Amino acid sequence: MNEAGQVSDHRWAKVSPVTFSDFTTLGVGRWLNDEVINFFIQKWCSRGGTTLGLNTFFACKILFQENSCTNAKTGILTAADENEAVKWCEKTLKILRLETWDSVFIPIHENRSHWYSAYIDFRLRRIEIYDSLRDTCLTNRQKPVLLRKNANLMLTLQVHFQPNMYDCGVHTLWHLQHVLEFRQITWLGNGCGLLKKFFKTFVYMYNG
Repeated sequence: MNEAGQVSDHRWAKVSPVTFSDFTTLGVGRWLNDEVINFFIQKWCSRGGTTLGLNTFFACKILFQENSCTNAKTGILTAADENEAVKWCEKTLKILRLETWDSVFIPIHENRSHWYSAYIDFRLRRIEIYDSLRDTCLTNRQKPVLLRKNANLMLTLQVHFQPNMYDCGVHTLWHLQHVLEFRQITWLGNGCGLLKKFFKTFVYMYNG
């Protein structure tokens, strides 16, 4: 038991800390910032699973045309893009200390005002996008598939919607918890109950 505790402490010692100012973004009516999102991604994905959790800067540098993450890149992937993506994944693999990985979780910060995420499952050959903003989901459903938001990147699936305009970051982390456990967003029983349970244990997980 003591040995296991020492290993755990050693692992968490590598997790980037968050400041009190960062932690206050967990408050009611606040948007989670990059530091908080990255903290939980690194911590949860370092638990010996097979999901490579990339940080919040990957999407704007690799997947989108600009840092605002509003227009996805199109066309053929260049050799330079491929090399940069590979280097990013290799660096993340070392940070998370994963022995192997077969899926990728990508947080996306759209226009610095809305969080959503992409999940790539290589084992099931599936790419999904999780967006908790109701308007995005309903608007996308009314369009042909190829005209939907970021359709050239991924398929938008239905998830639990946020009841306001600021809980998107918490929903994004809840999506991460689900893919780590189920490899997808799973509708088990009362979905709202699951989300409420997540909210109640969120601060506990910060210290857990």
